[in-house]
Amino acid sequence: MAALVMEFDMGESQTPRGRAPDIKKRAQAEALKKELASKVRGSLLKLKDRDTQQQGMAEMQKVCDELRPEHVEVLHKALFTFDGEKSSFARAQSARLFADVAKSQFDVRSLGKVVCKLCDRAKDSDGKVREACAETIGELARLFCSSSEHFQPQQRLEDTQDLDASVALEAGPSLNLFFSPILKNMEAGDTNGQIGNALALAHVVFNSAAYILPHLEKLTQRILGIMDRSTFLGRSDLLIAIANIIEVCPEGFTPHFEHYLARVSASSQDRDFNVRKAAMETIETLASRIEPEVLLEYKVLSTVSAVFKHAATPAEVFLLESPKMPRLSFPPFFVATELPSCFRHSFILPSPTWTSC
Repeated sequence: MAALVMEFDMGESQTPRGRAPDIKKRAQAEALKKELASKVRGSLLKLKDRDTQQQGMAEMQKVCDELRPEHVEVLHKALFTFDGEKSSFARAQSARLFADVAKSQFDVRSLGKVVCKLCDRAKDSDGKVREACAETIGELARLFCSSSEHFQPQQRLEDTQDLDASVALEAGPSLNLFFSPILKNMEAGDTNGQIGNALALAHVVFNSAAYILPHLEKLTQRILGIMDRSTFLGRSDLLIAIANIIEVCPEGFTPHFEHYLARVSASSQDRDFNVRKAAMETIETLASRIEPEVLLEYKVLSTVSAVFKHAATPAEVFLLESPKMPRLSFPPFFVATELPSCFRHSFILPSPTWTSC
């Protein structure tokens, strides 16, 4: 009698006898993860010692280059728990490694947790660590926006401003994964956190480019609210973020021109030199990127206003006298006359101005 040949439908989850998945393979996979975790911890520890820093970085770079999708969680867990202790180099480089992991294997599911962790680390007392965290958050935003299969700008900022960024993911990932924790930390009372997260916002805005447009209205409301706080100390970095908004999305900035300009103009008279410098750079960006028609309308109103108020801030004068500002034609009911000497100061308006007949 011919032998019966029985065929089995062997799927990925069963063996020929219908048993559970191969236990041996699962054990091997777990052993590989443990080995990788141990190797990563050892390499991270080398970042603390000046004599082994370069070796540790080379080892971590190799791990990132050879990273498999199923091992992303292992690296994230190791980086989450690593604090760098007294080594600012170790704290900064461990933050940058999040970007290296994302470049190798981008995992949108863990993105919210990573961003929240980096925003928290941006409270570091060392400026280089804050800068590393901010740059990494910006790089993650760039990778997120360039991954079109992940990018779904369907959740509004007002729906997530009080939520953790990981919760926002439930309604579909959007740039609020970045804006929500950054703004939350900027509104908190930690001084270093305000500075670090303001710089992170500047990087996110610049790397997201026109993708920020759907979020710009609510983002503007919260930025202006933060600028009005006398206790906010990240003003110079936030001004850089405003300049980046003008640079990458001038059409979205135009409806809010007047509100932003009032805050930037006030910042041009701040006691802090870095704030004044950032304000003037923001004005320069504004003068070069905003449509001439908008600037012309502002120039007419501001010049007439300055005549009656007898005052103008350095930022306003810079904008009014910018070579890229359209030439101004005054109405016939204004004639040239001599104004008080305060208008002839180099930082006020030029001496020839106008009064009504």
